[in-house]
Amino acid sequence: MIRSWMGVSRAGLIGAALLATLAGCTKPQVSAKQVLAKVGETYRNLETLRQQADVTVRTERPGESAGLPLTAKLEWTFAQPDKIHYQSSGHRAVTVVSNGEQVHTVLPEALECIVSNAPAKLTELPSLYYARSAVVGVTELKLLEGADPAALLEDIRLEPKDEKVAGVRCHVLTGELPESELHNIQGRRGRQRLWIGREDFLIHRSLVQVQRVTEQDLIVGLPTARTEEIHQTDTLRVEVTEVTPNVALKDDAFDYTSPPGYRVVTDLRGKPFPDVSLPDLEGRPVSFQDYRGRDVILAFWSSWNQGSLTQLKVVQEFREAHPAESLVVVSATLDVDKSVAARTLRDHEVTLPTLRAGGDLERRIAALDVVSLPKIFLVDKDGIIRDVLSIEVSLPELVEIARDAGFEF
Repeated sequence: MIRSWMGVSRAGLIGAALLATLAGCTKPQVSAKQVLAKVGETYRNLETLRQQADVTVRTERPGESAGLPLTAKLEWTFAQPDKIHYQSSGHRAVTVVSNGEQVHTVLPEALECIVSNAPAKLTELPSLYYARSAVVGVTELKLLEGADPAALLEDIRLEPKDEKVAGVRCHVLTGELPESELHNIQGRRGRQRLWIGREDFLIHRSLVQVQRVTEQDLIVGLPTARTEEIHQTDTLRVEVTEVTPNVALKDDAFDYTSPPGYRVVTDLRGKPFPDVSLPDLEGRPVSFQDYRGRDVILAFWSSWNQGSLTQLKVVQEFREAHPAESLVVVSATLDVDKSVAARTLRDHEVTLPTLRAGGDLERRIAALDVVSLPKIFLVDKDGIIRDVLSIEVSLPELVEIARDAGFEF
């Protein structure tokens, strides 16, 4: 009887000790909103931030074999309230430096340095979107500028288990990207997963997945019965390899001089497209005033520039995929000999309306600074330049860029 009582007591003591140990390891009760609020407070109170990251972008389409992912290394330094030095290497390399007054955007592919006035907020810098990885670093920038973190994700959920990223123990948050983060484009939905350091409340990893979908009624007139088709899935993974809050910076950290051999050009975004008239291949004059009320994609090319011919083919494919009458898609050749231009169009199976802008006609487009190729202009219905592409882009990227510019097609 005594032995039995002693045995039960020993077991009870062992069980109690085990429960106490488990209780000590149990994750404290904290909500996703509390974690996000702490993240917002942390970034908002930083004076400076330096971050390095490895970026991987993967695109998948149904019925197509997955290609190799695009990779890049990213490094950026921020100082309150409006200074940044942003540099990406690898795919779509770009350097963006803002000292709060001027912005220098360096495009190695085009050997150009675009100079523009600094916007009110760094997140409004169109230069950052040259990499077409708008989410990279922009989440952090919005938080540094005081954005409400709860507005960046919807239906937020805190994973029950922590995870380690490069030795840092992290909360894991998952949520839906609101329409505002997807540029209010219909047919796009996205999710983001964030790994937040439990001690520093900084972002140590980000995984974004954006899908392009179409929905349709299974039964006509019965919207409650719907099916969807996924056309493309883009996955963006950002592994933060180094993050240093409140890093000491030199006074000249955001001074910048254009690299030797680069052309310095003025940023034309937001400015009116010049009122010019150019002849087509038959000699008939075409005025860009005639395009008012419709969005315009204008691609400059020449028979001797392979990059511009590659982009011309992309623009042709865009036109074939999106024949909307509200959108004008036109090309302009810098070839002086129109017979050479016509032969090049036939050889590349391009049927776009084509204007001549070579030789003496280049004076008419001097304001556009079309010196290097490729060069694609996106002009809205009001004749305002919304984007200028000086680098090669794919068809899916051009579609996304046009939608981001507010084009309807």
